Amino acid sequence: MELAPELINDSFKIDLAKAYSRTQSSDACIKLLDTLVKSNTKNPRVYSLRGTCFLQKQDYPKALADFKTAAKKDPSSKEFQQKIADIQIILQSQKPNIQKEFEQVISEYRERYKRAENALQKRVVREERKKAIKKLHMDRRAKQWVGKVHRISTYDDGSGWLCVELEKDLLLTSISSSFPVGSQTYKTLLSLKEGQKINFSGEFYILGGNSEYSKNYTEYQTMNRPEFFFKFTKITALK
Repeated sequence: MELAPELINDSFKIDLAKAYSRTQSSDACIKLLDTLVKSNTKNPRVYSLRGTCFLQKQDYPKALADFKTAAKKDPSSKEFQQKIADIQIILQSQKPNIQKEFEQVISEYRERYKRAENALQKRVVREERKKAIKKLHMDRRAKQWVGKVHRISTYDDGSGWLCVELEKDLLLTSISSSFPVGSQTYKTLLSLKEGQKINFSGEFYILGGNSEYSKNYTEYQTMNRPEFFFKFTKITALK
């Protein structure tokens, strides 16, 4: 059935988009709201409704952008602010792609190392892993990675020490300058507990001539249960 042109107004489109949203027809909802965004940029509900559709598709960055726009247009809305907070928590809990790629390299070369038939082959695998890590172009930095607190302790001077598990048998261990007594990172460390999920940033630390960042003392440990030196610069506890 064709609708009369005078009935296809913004109000009707919004109602139709809500119907699409309720039936989980996210793509149709977004397509319709895209046209509304161009013609009705002042209505915060247009953005919040499209943000809801993006949430249904688990496209969290776009959902966050829409709810932020809605909040700017209606700063008094607690609903929009809560959605922003909820989405930010979800994003903080997701591993960034570069972290996934790093973990994949470690896993892949761990298996290759196990399949190697002699010491020479094992050495070659280790050298190939160094090159593979370098090709990731991380520049030693990690931004908003996600892990789990494996262990918390202290150095002799009282500064904090932290070991984070990225995945099974893959650890990051802090250096002494990560958590000096009284610093913000130290205060954050005080509030954490072992097994807690965290979002963190910082950089891999090269000690001496160790170009692969590893603190392990044997090749077997380095390849099978690598533990990397890391300077933590920011940590956020996740629920």
